[in-house]
Amino acid sequence: KMATVQSAALSFVGILLGTAMDWNEKSFHWLFPLCAAIGVFGNTIYRRVRLRGQRRLARAERSGRIEDRPTLNPMSVTRVLRADPLYRRFMLWMFIFGLGNLMLSAPLAIVLNDGFHVSYITGILITSAIPTALMPISIPLWSRLLNRCHVVEFRAKHAWSFVTVSCLQFLGAGLHSLPLFFIASVAMGIAFGGGVLAWNLGHHDFAPPHRDGQYMGVHVTLTGLRGLLAPFLAVGIYDALDRSAKGAGGGVWVFSICLLLNLVGAIGFLHLRRQMARGELKPVPGAEH
Repeated sequence: KMATVQSAALSFVGILLGTAMDWNEKSFHWLFPLCAAIGVFGNTIYRRVRLRGQRRLARAERSGRIEDRPTLNPMSVTRVLRADPLYRRFMLWMFIFGLGNLMLSAPLAIVLNDGFHVSYITGILITSAIPTALMPISIPLWSRLLNRCHVVEFRAKHAWSFVTVSCLQFLGAGLHSLPLFFIASVAMGIAFGGGVLAWNLGHHDFAPPHRDGQYMGVHVTLTGLRGLLAPFLAVGIYDALDRSAKGAGGGVWVFSICLLLNLVGAIGFLHLRRQMARGELKPVPGAEH
C-alpha cells in the first residue's frame, strides 16, 4: 500500500513538472522547493506510523550480539556477506542485474533529448510518469507471487521483465522508434511493481528477525554503490561509442551492454534457484520466508 501511494504521487508530480516546464523552463526554480517542502511535511506524518511488533523487534535486536546490530561501520557489510554464502551470491547477481537497470536512465534521457528532441512532458512521461503510474496496477500482481515463494525464486522469474525493458529500449534506440520507447515505459511500470516489493522485502527471506536491519543495510549500501557508478559508467560508454562511430549514433549501443548485464543477472538468479533446490545453499538458521 505504501509503494502504491508513493508511485501515484511520483507520477502526478512528474506530469506536473513536465507540463510546467514546457510552459516555462524556469518553473523548476520554485516547483522543486515546493515539492521538497511537501515531502518534509509528509515525512512528519510518516514518523507517526507505528510498526506492528515494533517493541518486540527492537528487543530482539538489542538482545543479540553487538556485531549483529545495524551499524554505520562499513565492515559490517563484509561480515554479513562472508558469513552468509546464499545472501552473498544473491547480492552478487543483484549487483550485476541492478547495475544494468540503473545504467539505462542516463542514456535514455540523452537519446530522447538529442535523438528525438522530445518536449519535457514527453520525456518525463517515458522516463518516469508512465512507469510509476502503472505500479499501483502491477504491485498487487507481483505481491501474490512474492508471497508464495522465496525471493530468489521470485527474482528468477521477475528479472525477465527488466530484460524485456532493456531489449525494447535497445530496439527503440537502434531503430529510432519513439513508440518502442513508450512500450518500454509500460513494460518498465510492470517491472517496477515487482522490483519495489522485492527490494523492500526480499532481505527478510535471508535474515533472522533480529538482523533484518543489518541485512537491509547491506542491500542499501550495495544499491548506493551501483547507483553511484551506473550514470558515470553509462554516459562514459555512450560518449566513447559515439566518438568511435564519429557521431553516427554509435552511442545507442550502450543499451546492448545494459541488456547484457540484465541477462547475466537473470541467468544468475536461475542458477542460484537451482543451487537452493539441490540443497547446495541454504538460508542461515532462524531465517524464514
